[in-house]
Amino acid sequence: MLSTWRESSLYSERERAALELCEAMTEISNAQVPDDVWERASAAFDEYELGQLVFAITTINAWNRLNIATLLQPGHYEPGMFDQGTKARADGKAPSVEVGGAASS
Repeated sequence: MLSTWRESSLYSERERAALELCEAMTEISNAQVPDDVWERASAAFDEYELGQLVFAITTINAWNRLNIATLLQPGHYEPGMFDQGTKARADGKAPSVEVGGAASS
């Protein structure tokens, strides 16, 4: 239901304000956060909560951009897959590693 949050009756006004702010901040390259979006978020959250929300949205967007830029997909990490300078693969498979001059995966 998240992709249809605007049409859904499942979200409170507070949740809608957070989602609207998140959407505006995520698409910030298109335009700044509209004043009315900021005003709705400011009305729904106190100053501390709004600051926390802005930083949470920023953090999520940063991780998404890092994963996109490096072709990483969440949920495919395996301990040790980055040992010895190996690279992750976008298909989620463990990268091949040279062991004693021979490649293995």
